[in-house]
Order: sequence, then C-alpha cells, then structure tokens
Amino acid sequence: MKKINRPNLKIVFDIYHMAMEQEDIQELEYALPYVHHIHIAERVGAERRYPSDALYDYYKKLLTPVIRSGYQGAICTEAFDGDVREGAERSIDLLKKNDKLSLVRFGDGEFDIIAQKRGPNYQRTSPRLREALLKILNSRSICVAVPEALSVDVLTPENSTNSHLRFWRTYVVLRAQLFRHILDSTRLYGDACVSRPYTNSQDDQLATQVFRQIRTLWANKNVVVIEGELTRFGVGNDLLNDAASVKRIIGPAKNAFEKCDQLLEEARKQPEDTIFIVALGPAAKIIAYELSNQFKTLDLGHLDIEYEWYLRKMKEGGSVPNKYVNEARVNFDSESEPFDPSLYESQIIAKFLN
Repeated sequence: MKKINRPNLKIVFDIYHMAMEQEDIQELEYALPYVHHIHIAERVGAERRYPSDALYDYYKKLLTPVIRSGYQGAICTEAFDGDVREGAERSIDLLKKNDKLSLVRFGDGEFDIIAQKRGPNYQRTSPRLREALLKILNSRSICVAVPEALSVDVLTPENSTNSHLRFWRTYVVLRAQLFRHILDSTRLYGDACVSRPYTNSQDDQLATQVFRQIRTLWANKNVVVIEGELTRFGVGNDLLNDAASVKRIIGPAKNAFEKCDQLLEEARKQPEDTIFIVALGPAAKIIAYELSNQFKTLDLGHLDIEYEWYLRKMKEGGSVPNKYVNEARVNFDSESEPFDPSLYESQIIAKFLN
C-alpha cells in the first residue's frame, strides 16, 4: 500500500479470514489509515455466520477504538446462514451496542460565533469559545454535523414556502466565504437537522420514523440530560419514556459556556454506561466533545421542542407551554397550561446557575 500510494487503493479488513489465518487482530490499528471497509463474520467450526453475543466483549474491544479514531469507512456484518433476517437484526443490534460515537451539531449560532459576529442572544461570545468551537469542528474523534443546506439546495417547488428552509438558503449564501474556509469538502459530515425532522420536512410520516429511530439510541439506557434552567427536555411528553432512568444536570439559561467546567466535573461522576443528551446551545458542543472519550454523548438541542411542535401539529413552530423556546416570539410561556414540577425536580442531581 505504501509503495503503490494511490488514493483509490484501500484495504478490506476481514475479521473472519484473519481468524482462519490466526493473524493478530492488533494489526487493525496499524492498518487503519489504509482501511476503507471492515467486514465482520464469526467463525463457527468451518462455517461463518453473523456475530453472536458470546463475543460481544471482543467486538466491543475491537470496534470502539476504531470508531473513536474517526474511521469514516464502512463496517458491515454477515448474515450468512439460517434466518437471514434474524442475522441482520442481531448484527444491527450488536453494532448499536458497540457504537460509542458521539454527536455534535453546528448551526447558525455556532457559525456566527466562529465568524466573530454576534451569536445567539443567550450566549456571550468570546475568543475562547470561538477557538473551542473551531477545534471541535476539525475533530475526527466525534461525529460533526452541519446543516444539509451546505451540500444541497434544500428548496424545491414543493417546499418553497417553508420558512426554515428559506432561512438556510439565505444563510449559506451569507456565510459562503466562511464555509469555504472552515469546512473540509472531502469530509463526510452528519446532518445537523437530525434534531429537526418535522419543521424542516413538514412530512408527518418521515418525522414519525425519525423520532422513533432516535428514541432507540437511549432505549433501556441510563440517561443524563444536561440542559438549561428552563429547557425541560422530555418533560410533559414521551420522548424519554423508553430510557431505563433519567437524571438531569441543570445549567444556566444564558451564558452556559461559563459554567462548562462545573457541568463537566459533575457529568464525569456518572456511571460509564450513561448516555448523555445535551441541550445547552453552543456550550453543548464543548460538553459533548469533552465527554465523548468516556461516554456516548448526543448534542440534541431543539429535538424536544421539535417533538412538541410535531405532537401539536405546529408546522411553523411557536411557543410551547412551560419550556424555553429561543425562536418563538414569546420565549417562555408559563401561563397557558399548568405545570407539575414534581417529577422533573426529582430527576435533578445538580444545578449550576449564574
């Protein structure tokens, strides 16, 4: 590979055949810069089959450092014998359990801070915050998500009246020079609008599917939500109902970046099997990145509000009772519906307010 040195020549790392040849699995780490495809199949006698739970620890040990390294190629498993559907489902389940990849989403607020413009009205900008965001944007150890509008024209004749998509088309033009400077055109980014499946698409069926899929990420897991004082992620709806447990670490509603050290210190006290959901504006990026080497951490700000809009059929958004909505004309509506804080307050394990 080194001698030929061609960008279109890569390695398929085949774990089944490595086992057949009794090769050292540690070779993967050495070969990883040249690997484009990892193929997993389990050896049973002279046969091969989909990976079983019996070797879960082995696959976890193998794949976790691969994912954390920023590997961008494919990982596939084999459903070779017996019930193919069962094999495929078990393979997907195994990969989901192994997946330690964390998510950070960049939106207009973060890009404005990087551009040294006025950021969101709830976060004071600073050179330190800008530098931290740039570092994360260039990181390969975490899934960095940017708006889909950066790669395709999101407006079509069918959705041309969608105010959210019209905003993004305008914003991409406004910050075009910045994007050319700070983004890598050869890199595969996630879609930051994963937390906005309803207002961006206005497709009820698609939104239903996305919300259902996202909820599987924390099904039967211990969840800690790191959020602003009035965010109340998952309160009053069933978004977190599938979690085994829910705890909360509360930060300030404004200028949360200034409390990141305290929030991180508390977060690191949690058990290793914890999944963190962070909804805290630009500060969420720093928290998700810093926790990603120890925990699966998902920066999912807006998801809960988006889910509320979906449940209430509010396609143009707006205020949601008893929750802070930065984009609404009335940011916090505490009067239109009663609020029983007992369950929410029982989940709070720490508060760090300004």
